[in-house]
Amino acid sequence: MQKPITISLLVTIAAVLATWFMLFQSKAIANKSLPSDLYGHITPFHLPDANLATQAHHNTNWMDLANKPLFITTGFTSCTNSCPMTMSFYQRLSKSVGNEATLAFLTIDPDKDTPEHLANYLSQFGPDFVGVQIANKKQLTDTLQALKQSFTLSQLSELLEHQSYVYLMHPKVEGLLVYTDASPDPMKIREDLLKLDR
Repeated sequence: MQKPITISLLVTIAAVLATWFMLFQSKAIANKSLPSDLYGHITPFHLPDANLATQAHHNTNWMDLANKPLFITTGFTSCTNSCPMTMSFYQRLSKSVGNEATLAFLTIDPDKDTPEHLANYLSQFGPDFVGVQIANKKQLTDTLQALKQSFTLSQLSELLEHQSYVYLMHPKVEGLLVYTDASPDPMKIREDLLKLDR
């Protein structure tokens, strides 16, 4: 009577180990095959599903936006502190990567940053940026937590806080690359794209 229970237990343990390997170790192995000298930091961050609206009123999701390498940064249009510097960097990055990647700006103030407001704001910096609004507050909070952002959401724009990190979603990376430098180098980021595409 003990043998069937033992065999069943061993089969269950083997199935659990196989599932663990497929879910976690295969991702680690995939990232080990990446170049070791990337400028960005490889992270296990994964964006949760969210209903996104672009400044052109297109309903979309992260996977659809990432039909080519996707850069993401966070901010809000009434920000007078770090966001203008981030957008200045985004302009330089856009010139560096050209049409090889999409650059998205995720607002952390969806109540005020409607698609129309995002369109007006981004038009000051150029035509190549995608403004993204997540109207659902729980989905927005889950997304910012997945990005490991320290943030404060408030009805008062002057109380909003976030980090000015830049993230890269790339099909060869399990997770995201993150650029945390105060002043990232757009040419080094372009080199990352070239290395990943080899």
